Amino acid sequence: MEIEYKLSPVPRERLDAVLRDGALAPCLSPPRTIEMHTVYYDTADGALARARIALRLRLENGAGVCTVKAPGGAPHERLEYECPAHTLEEGLAALLATSALPDWLAQALTAGVFVTAGEARFTRTAYTLSLPGLCCELAGDYGALSADGRMAPIAELELELLSGDAGALASLAVRLSRDYDLPAQPLSKYARLRALKETPHE
Repeated sequence: MEIEYKLSPVPRERLDAVLRDGALAPCLSPPRTIEMHTVYYDTADGALARARIALRLRLENGAGVCTVKAPGGAPHERLEYECPAHTLEEGLAALLATSALPDWLAQALTAGVFVTAGEARFTRTAYTLSLPGLCCELAGDYGALSADGRMAPIAELELELLSGDAGALASLAVRLSRDYDLPAQPLSKYARLRALKETPHE
């Protein structure tokens, strides 16, 4: 289960201010920089999007990872399953072999032929934030979404629970949003890409 909060848009200077926050700065690990290239897939008729399922193949500093995400039990919770893969076919085979994958999700992954729905290219600068009772990843993502010749910027801060109190993570997201004037972003990158894809051409 993935529990994650997004704040967006996040100008770089505000991310820098968050990283200097007196309560957080002493608790941050050294940064890790990851170059991300994500390709999202769906059926031609958008069956996965209608079911709020995201299927992607991502290169993370050149290492391939195939991931499927689906709704969890709460707004900021998502089911997430992933495996190393160099191609979508390889990734699907590995995901379908995962015993933990729910039957309904496995059926969705075998329900049609998948085509490219769009891409995301961005640089992630990630930190591990260790606070009393809470360990999370704090990451700044900067780059762009693209679909059908349209583009939209990525400029966001992500907080993802690694261990500890989910309520403390929610409170941290609220505080950073308030203290640094960073709007909560309820939509995933894929949901924003779908909205971009569905925008009529001018």
